[in-house]
Amino acid sequence: MPINIDEYLRHETYLARLASENINAIMTPALSRTYSRVRQLIAEGNIRTPLQLKRLVEQINKAIIAESGWPELTAEMRSLAEYEADFQAGFISNSTEQSLSVPSVKQVRTFVDAATMSITSGERVNTGVWTDFVDANLQSRLRQVLGIVRRGYSRQLPVSEIIRDVRQSVNGILLRETETLTRTGYQHFANQARAAMAEANPSVEMDVVFSAVFDNRTTLGCRALNGKRWPKGSPNIVEVPRHFNCRSSHLYLPSAEKLEGTRAAIGGQPGTDAKEAFEVREQRIRDAQRRRANEESPPKNLTKASRVKYRGRKDSDIFKAGQVRASTSQDSWMRSQPAWFQDDALGPTRAKLLRSGEYDFNDFIDMSGRRLTINELKARDSEIFKRLGL
Repeated sequence: MPINIDEYLRHETYLARLASENINAIMTPALSRTYSRVRQLIAEGNIRTPLQLKRLVEQINKAIIAESGWPELTAEMRSLAEYEADFQAGFISNSTEQSLSVPSVKQVRTFVDAATMSITSGERVNTGVWTDFVDANLQSRLRQVLGIVRRGYSRQLPVSEIIRDVRQSVNGILLRETETLTRTGYQHFANQARAAMAEANPSVEMDVVFSAVFDNRTTLGCRALNGKRWPKGSPNIVEVPRHFNCRSSHLYLPSAEKLEGTRAAIGGQPGTDAKEAFEVREQRIRDAQRRRANEESPPKNLTKASRVKYRGRKDSDIFKAGQVRASTSQDSWMRSQPAWFQDDALGPTRAKLLRSGEYDFNDFIDMSGRRLTINELKARDSEIFKRLGL
């Protein structure tokens, strides 16, 4: 009995909303409390000597750790993992003729706490369990805030200026780092809960299906992996999340089952009007980033998280919301999109290679799913690049 992918992915939308809710309910207030406490300590410090500065730094260090918000959020995500394992077992049981067991709370917690994440960030791969990533986030907070405090006092800046710089850091880079790790963590806990459910059913032959979002913000590596299917326990499974803010997920299906139905896809409107409207939106985002960073010129490239994205009907002049069949590949879908959308989603060079018919998505990645650089592609396929004038 085929499984309806739309029902499966509606649940993914719920998880994304839950992450946003807990950013607003737990993590943003925690950062606000951190700033309030640090501001109070600096304002009341009356620092005159190196020893007094050392004591202030120690107090700020304790305040940042005490108001991190991570213990509360981690507890929420563990509860989510328990719910997710139960939901997945029930969903598959109701959708097929197989009855799956629900792992115990202890089994789920042990599994997710021990599971490692391998997160690609630029050329680096960050690997560790969830608590390692939390510790790294805390160290970033300490480094940012204490660096501002030490520099401020060493340069004899006014207290008001030091407090302002701390506020900008908390509301800027520290908030963005926290939001990013929270969303990434929700994907990690949810997907590991599914793996725990599969492990609790050793007698049921199951496959792991890689599912990537159909829009302009999904990374090339995730696009190329969409629809890949591996037997449960295979060493070749590419884990998710693959990178920070990754929205890809694993779908666990009994091996004999297929996915049917349709899924959401956000493509681009054809024509120059849509292209021009998109470019206007993109420039506004660059200008906003420039103002936040106090730079003289806007950044050349937008991050995946801050790029132009679909916001609903108000963006119907740029984006085209629709449905695609469960069997639709990212490759064929992308080829059906207007050139400006392809250029934004893939980059101009890769988009031109795709349009030429010389490449498909698998040509852009290596066996591990890593995106090959333009230089690597050019070294491998120099004749194609020469023929296309790239």
